Amino acid sequence: MKKYNIIIGSPIEYEQLTADIVINEKYVARVQKEEGNDKMVLEFFEDPIKTKIYINDFIEALQDAKALLLK
Repeated sequence: MKKYNIIIGSPIEYEQLTADIVINEKYVARVQKEEGNDKMVLEFFEDPIKTKIYINDFIEALQDAKALLLK
């Protein structure tokens, strides 16, 4: 079972879709592609959140978010 969720959205401040990474029901980071598919940016949400996740799970979440945005 995945320890994260990916939420695809369209916040009004972005022209392109974004992918929010949610871990333990907390929004941790957003992947956005405003500068193009080859220059995706990872943005961390501001609230200081201490969340533990295995590095491989986080990498998998990032890869899933990227793949969803490239569809």
